[in-house]
Amino acid sequence: MKLKALAYILQPQQDGTPQLLFHQFDELPHYPLRLPGGGVETSETPLEALYREIEEEIGLTDLIMMRKLGVQRYYKPFIQDDVERHDYLLRPKSRLPESWSFVVQGEGDDAGDQHNYLWLTAESRQPIDPEHGEYLTADYIPEFFAKFGDKF
Repeated sequence: MKLKALAYILQPQQDGTPQLLFHQFDELPHYPLRLPGGGVETSETPLEALYREIEEEIGLTDLIMMRKLGVQRYYKPFIQDDVERHDYLLRPKSRLPESWSFVVQGEGDDAGDQHNYLWLTAESRQPIDPEHGEYLTADYIPEFFAKFGDKF
């Protein structure tokens, strides 16, 4: 079984509408959008792995944990293995740009790849990888489907 951690990073638009951070692979621009995250190493907790992956994939080190969303278990045909994925909801300490690119750091298989980051609202109609899109529901992440108001 592969242990993974996934980041749902929220930031409000100027009008308060929540938006979630996704990335696309620079070399595969037509591939569905994905959320940041990755594998948990044997010496790490899922939360430690999440922060390492965020730093390696996005270059961010100052995100605020809002809450743990849950744990998903499923079979992933692409890697031909079962996955246990720990999902976390985070927000940036300060406003992030509307879009940017980052070259993945670290020693993983994606090191050196360029990821292009963008924000989507719940009303966006972009193709999202089904592995992640299945959980973009009001029950799982209600903060994504309502105005932030005083919550953010």
